[in-house]
Amino acid sequence: MRIAGIAAALTGIASVAALQSPHRRAPEKARRALPIQHEDKHAHHKRQSSFLTSKTAKFAVNGSAIPDVDFNIGESYAGTLSIDSNSTSEDALWFWFFPSENPAACEEVVIWLNGGPGCSSLDGLLQENGKCPFLWQSGTYSPIKNPYSWVNLTNMVWVDQPVGTGFSPAKNGTP
Repeated sequence: MRIAGIAAALTGIASVAALQSPHRRAPEKARRALPIQHEDKHAHHKRQSSFLTSKTAKFAVNGSAIPDVDFNIGESYAGTLSIDSNSTSEDALWFWFFPSENPAACEEVVIWLNGGPGCSSLDGLLQENGKCPFLWQSGTYSPIKNPYSWVNLTNMVWVDQPVGTGFSPAKNGTP
């Protein structure tokens, strides 16, 4: 009898509490949020590129001439490098390097290698981590600028590996 009375009292209290929904009061307290101001913290402190040299010039990418990208992606370098000292070797690794404009990143590089092995790092570059200066998600017609790029913090290089993956060429017969 005593337990039944306690259960009835708790049920009554719960019913009253359920009628006082906090969602009814929410419109009274709702206010328009202030617009988000995106600042480029490094805009005033951009450093000159120390990566463009006579040896790297052949890898320089024209950031304003990438097909279907209607904005300049900035300074970057891409190409293939032989995996051994024989520069005529057919086995090579493809990379795309984005230097950071952050002066604190002058002595560091993050290397991104997609897993598998055998998955092109372009997946990571364009869709998965999306930390290059632009994003190009599956099912979209064109890329967009990425204000949250890791390139804002450090130098980034994406590498297609192992040999024979993505744009990394392999000699005939190599898987």
